This record gives sequence, C-alpha cells and structure tokens, in this order.
Amino acid sequence: MNIWPKKISTKRTLRWTFPAAIATLAIGSATLPTTFAATNTNNSIPPTPKMLLNQALSSKVPPLSGTLQLNSHLGISSLLSSFGNGQNSSNSTLSLLSGSHNIGIWENGPKQFRIAIYSPLSEVDIIRNHSSLWLWNSKSLTATHASLANKTALGHSHKNNKSMMPTTALTNKLLTHLGSSATTKVLGPTQIAGQNAYTLSVSPNSSSSLISSIQVGIDQSNGMVLKVAVIPKGATAPAFSLGFSSISFASPSNSIFSFTPPKNSNLKELASKPLAQKASSNKTHFRSISKNPLGLQILNKGFGTKVAALPVASLPAKDLKMLNMIASHGQTVTGSFGTGKVITTSLINMLITPKYIFIGPVNTTTLETSAASKF
Repeated sequence: MNIWPKKISTKRTLRWTFPAAIATLAIGSATLPTTFAATNTNNSIPPTPKMLLNQALSSKVPPLSGTLQLNSHLGISSLLSSFGNGQNSSNSTLSLLSGSHNIGIWENGPKQFRIAIYSPLSEVDIIRNHSSLWLWNSKSLTATHASLANKTALGHSHKNNKSMMPTTALTNKLLTHLGSSATTKVLGPTQIAGQNAYTLSVSPNSSSSLISSIQVGIDQSNGMVLKVAVIPKGATAPAFSLGFSSISFASPSNSIFSFTPPKNSNLKELASKPLAQKASSNKTHFRSISKNPLGLQILNKGFGTKVAALPVASLPAKDLKMLNMIASHGQTVTGSFGTGKVITTSLINMLITPKYIFIGPVNTTTLETSAASKF
C-alpha cells in the first residue's frame, strides 16, 4: 500500500520493511498437521485446496480488533546480539526477527486502521483515519503526519486502497501465482483465536527451497486469513509465524483512529506539491520509484525459490555499516560475483557481495548460482 509521500526516506522504508521482506520471501504436502493445534470443531466436508485458496484471495477484511503474535525463530539470536540491545530504531526493527512480539490491530475498512507494535519500553503506531495518516514513535516522541487528500501524496488513487491486514497482505503475495511449482492440501478443521478455521498447506516442489511448508489458517465463515506459519525442512516447528491470538469482529470505536500528538512531541508534517505542478513524465518516474525505491530485483521463478537482489549502492550509510557488521559473521565464498560472505539461517540465506545483497529461502548453492547470473 504505497500511501507515503515521496519525502519519506528510503532509510526508514528499509528499516520498516526488512522483516516484512524476509517474511514475503519465505512465505509448499505438509508434514505437520498439528501446527495450528487442529481439533475437530466442524464435521462438514472440508473444502478443496482450490476452493480454500479462492476464498482467501477473494475475501474482504471485515471490521475487527485483535492482537497479532509474531514469532520468529530463525536461529540468528547470536547475530542480532552483536548489534547491541536495540538502542536505535534499526536495531529495534531487527529484533522483530527473533523471539515473540505482540501487535495490536484495528480496522474498519481500508480508510480506517491502526497498527500498534509493542516493545517493553516503547510503542510504534501507524494510524489512518480517512485522509489523515500518522506515524507515532513513543520512544523518540516523534509524530509524523501526512495528508492523503491529494493523489500525488498517495502515488495512486483512493480506489486502489487495500486492507493493511498483515496476514492478508502476506497471503496475497504468497498464493496468487502458485502454478505447478507447489503442492497444496487442506488440513483441519481447526480453531484459531476462537474462530473455526481450515488450514491451507502449501509446499514448494523444488528441492533447492529451504521451506517444508507454509500453512495458512483461513476463517471458515468469512475467508479471512487468521494465521500464516512457515516451516523449514527438517524442523518440527515454524521458523516464522504471524497470527491472531485474539480477535473480535465488532466494529472498533471511532476514537481508536483519532490521534493527537502529545504536547512535548516532535511533529513532522509531510507536504506534497499540487498535482498540476507535476509533468506526466515525472508522474511515471515517481510511480516507478515509489514501487521500487531501492532497485530491488527478483531472480528465479517458482514458489519458494525466489531470490531478491538488492544493490548495495542503494543503501543509506547507516545501513551499510549494519551490513558490514552482518558480513563479518559470514562464511567467505568466491565466484564470478567476486568475494562474498554467506549468512545462513534455518529459513533464509543471504549472500553479501561488493555490489549486491542476495537473499532467499534457498540453499547456498542456488543462492551462489543466482548471484553468478548477475555477473
């Protein structure tokens, strides 16, 4: 959902989207039918995988409030500890890649939503109330505001607004183009956050993928995605999961979406130029930048085997420093891409070269082959 004005920095974009990008890359016949603690809550005949997939992709998110739980067990705790104890926003974002985290969420259509990311001593909120958008960081006491009344500020028209529900967004990216590169089956029935659900299990067919299965919990009554879990090969538990621990489909109070910055906060107002001042060529250029501000490229085809290539030159200075710290923990490899460092986890592997960062849920051989294709 490209709703931020152009003045939002790529540095902030990278820090906020890094965990989501990893989940999207990670995010298929499954071997773990108890991942969602399945119980026989419904004796009806289960839907076919195609029926369940169509239900999930065509469903609309109803008004709701609830708590999402993010669990990341990628086996990189020792790596993250080298960045300190979360003394800055970059480290705090990286902390989402390890352990368990709670996220409050409220939605009343695409023009009213609130997401609250809780930390022990701070909270970050993203709040949209029709044409008003706020980003609030309680730790830095910073409130950033943008007006969505102008199409130029949005980068697209209001008619394209979509739900901000993280589970729905992940599923749409994951399951829209499965084709013959994945095997699907239905598990269940089950219960998720007190709701009757089925689980769609998706397994990559490629032997190069690190993913055993991705399991998507789908509400029986409205087709909403309640949970997504990614299980690595050889594992007995998800390396990554995002799902509701509690949920209510009652409409949230309008007061939830109202926000007034505290008096002692640092207020930033993001302005945009009128649409008439933009030439058509500039519009096209802006749209291409807003869709891909960092020059990200996707290599390989097939479910569970995609590799992202990110130009090192597109990273801000502070993120380059972080990248060098990550590289210092890697294993040295050589190829047509030069000398690089490989970082391995249970679900995602990363190859850092002088010109590009390559990252994907594939084995190191496939990762190096993908990197070689760029040179």
